[in-house]
Formats: sequence, structure tokens, C-alpha cells
Amino acid sequence: MTPFSKCTINYIGTVLAILGVIFILLKFYNYGIEDIFSAYSISDWIIISGLALLYGLASIILALAWWYILFGLGIKVDFYWAVKTYAISQITKYVPGNIFQFVGRQALGMAKGLPGWSLAKSSIWEIGLIAFSGSLFCLLLLPLFIYSVYVNTETSFIMFFSVVFIFSIFLWRMMNFYYAKAFCCYIIFLSISGLLFTTLIFMQGELFYLDGRNYFLIICGSYVISWLIGLVTPGSPAGVGIRELVLLFLLKGVVQESDLLAVILIGRLITVSGDVVFYILGFILGLRNRDGII
Repeated sequence: MTPFSKCTINYIGTVLAILGVIFILLKFYNYGIEDIFSAYSISDWIIISGLALLYGLASIILALAWWYILFGLGIKVDFYWAVKTYAISQITKYVPGNIFQFVGRQALGMAKGLPGWSLAKSSIWEIGLIAFSGSLFCLLLLPLFIYSVYVNTETSFIMFFSVVFIFSIFLWRMMNFYYAKAFCCYIIFLSISGLLFTTLIFMQGELFYLDGRNYFLIICGSYVISWLIGLVTPGSPAGVGIRELVLLFLLKGVVQESDLLAVILIGRLITVSGDVVFYILGFILGLRNRDGII
């Protein structure tokens, strides 16, 4: 791909992200953003703060997955260093371009004296594994698009679990046990992220049973798929705008639009706050490591 093509794709992704943000802001304006915030009580905000803290702590699972990938590539590093490096670099995903978190880990790793090519391969493995992990959640959305007595939330979950199990065994037997561990870490993290979003839907008083169908796993899967599309969209920092548009499309008719907009806003607040918590954790680990405590 030529530099011009890469630049064009990045610009397109950035424009789509901006249009998505504008679209969401217009929706918020129509419904009244003040009304959205005022609908939450103090106890609700305490729960939301707890969810943000949980998301930040769950991000350690991402660092653990990266640590496993490094081990799979023959790079032996301290776990605390891996968490610190991942946390500090992860915050840069909000910089337009959607690649600076990987660039940051590459730079910090090379500063430690780790081989550059192996670090680059770790980024490739990370992107590949987490993208594949996210794509598997499409199986949970099958009841949303296929109307059949044989396709329901139970069968879609069995399919999802079966593919996760089979691919884990494949990585373990054919590739590397550490890659299988990293893959499982990504599945766990994405599941937690989807469950946090589903919790926000529940806080809105929405029912998971509509027309005799259970939408719990569908909502969880929809969030992960929207996250994945935001991840792979070039030029969209942290999937801002893209993720929200995909959620509005997938959950239209499942969740009331006003409630969905509120959850999207609070959900983004939780992920940003969680990333800040994770960054602070990495910063503290860096200070402790510098002082020789770890």
C-alpha cells in the first residue's frame, strides 16, 4: 500500500469518526443531555464509578495477554514491567490514528533493550488475536438476524463457546501455549466489557426479554462488535463515534433510543475513566519500580 493510500484511509476513518460524533451529539441535543444526567441518582453514580474502577482493573488482563505473547516470542520480562508499559502506552489510543498505543509499547520495549522485530511481531499477534476474539462475538448476534427455531441465544452461545474452545486447543497444540493463554485473556476481557455495558442497560430499567426472546447475550455481543469495528477503523481514536453508531444500528428496536443514548454516553465515560485508572496504576508501578520496590 502506498503512503498516499494509507493517508487517504486514515483521513476517511477520521472523517467517519467525526461524523459519528456529530450524529451522536445531535441525538443528545434532541433528547436533552441534562435530562440524561439528571436521571441518575447518587447511588447510580456510585455504581457507575465502581464499574469504571472495575474496567480499569480488568485492563490488567490485556497487559497479561501481551505478557503471554512476549513469552511466546521468547521475550522474558517482568510481569510488573509489562503492566506498567501497557498501561502507560494504552492511554495514547485516544490520539487520532488509532495506532499510537502499539507505537508506544514498541518504543518503551526498545528503550528497555528488547529486540525491535520481536516487539513488532508482538503487536501483530496482539492485533490479530484480539480482533479474532472480538469477531467471535458475532455468533452471539445470530438470533438478531436469523429467525429460526434452531437459532436462539442458547445455540449461539454453544457455538461461541465451542469455537473458543477449539481455537484455544489449536493454538496450544499447533502454535504455542502462551498464545492460547493470551487468546483466553482477550475473550475474558471482552466478555467483561460486554457485561459492563449490559449492566448499564439493566440500570435503565430495560427488560432483556422482548417478544419471548432473551437479548442479554445479544446486547453483550453487540457492544463487543461495535468495539471491534471502532478498533479496526483507521483514524478513529479509541473508536470514538464509530462504536456509538454501530451500537445504535445493532440495538435499534431492542433498547429504547433514549435509554440507549444514555448508556452509550455513560459507557464511554466508564471506559475513559477506566483507562485513566489503568494509566495511574501503571504510573504508580513505574515509580515503585524506579525506587527498587518491585
